[in-house]
Amino acid sequence: MIHAQPRPWRRALVWLLFLGPFFFASYGIATWATGLRADVGVVVFEWERHIPFLPWSIVPYWLIDLLYAISLFLCATQAQLDTHAKRLLTAQVAAVTGFLLFPLRFSFQRPPVDGFFGGLFELLGQFDKPFNQMPSLHIALMALLWVVYLRALPKTWHWLVHGTFALIGISVLTTWQHHFIDVPTGLWLGGFCLWLWPDDRPSPLAGVLRVRRVASGGTAPVFHATPGRPTSGEEAKVKAVSSAARAEGWEVAADNASSSLAAAVTTRPLRHRLAPVRRQRCPADP
Repeated sequence: MIHAQPRPWRRALVWLLFLGPFFFASYGIATWATGLRADVGVVVFEWERHIPFLPWSIVPYWLIDLLYAISLFLCATQAQLDTHAKRLLTAQVAAVTGFLLFPLRFSFQRPPVDGFFGGLFELLGQFDKPFNQMPSLHIALMALLWVVYLRALPKTWHWLVHGTFALIGISVLTTWQHHFIDVPTGLWLGGFCLWLWPDDRPSPLAGVLRVRRVASGGTAPVFHATPGRPTSGEEAKVKAVSSAARAEGWEVAADNASSSLAAAVTTRPLRHRLAPVRRQRCPADP
């Protein structure tokens, strides 16, 4: 009987306890450091002045914080959880690095807002200053969370997922928190994190590191010999060695082993085939 793997609730909580404080700490440090600089520029298109300011859109803007926390507990396995957490962490580190290296600010003056929406804007302004613009971390996280919620919820609810995250994406403009250039760069960052930490295969970084390991004189097995045709038993040996190489993470060397070792084990049969030919010619020699 196969038992279903329990959800990694505790591990998800540990990730949340790390990622939450790290998010606010690193984001706040970047805001503080940029606020001390006098060379903070602006990248804005003239047509952006026609983007309406919609006070109610502060609600979907804030909603991403709740969805961020919940997303960690939607992962069904430890592998899914760790992959998702690494994406979130990578997006945070990359975005904050961009904020510090290429600081930008938002240039429009937001109209005054009262009531419930005004309270949300006031709360936001306590830590989210008009810096930390490109790439939009809000948009990058939106892309990463979007994938998790589509995977976790039934298809009958996908319309709600798409609608919710579309509103979150639009809200970065209609709350006058970001200029347009921040949106595509944020989407690129989210896509990069999805590529870097895929669900169904190892990270592309793993392959790069293995190639560097072999190229730098690592312990990956590499064989060289003369060509030939192995027997069925020798082919089994070749496959066994090749599989062992891949199991050790030497995928590049495994291909080398498959061809080279196959040639190596056929050196003996090749000599055996040539030997009768020489013996037949010997009696005719003077």
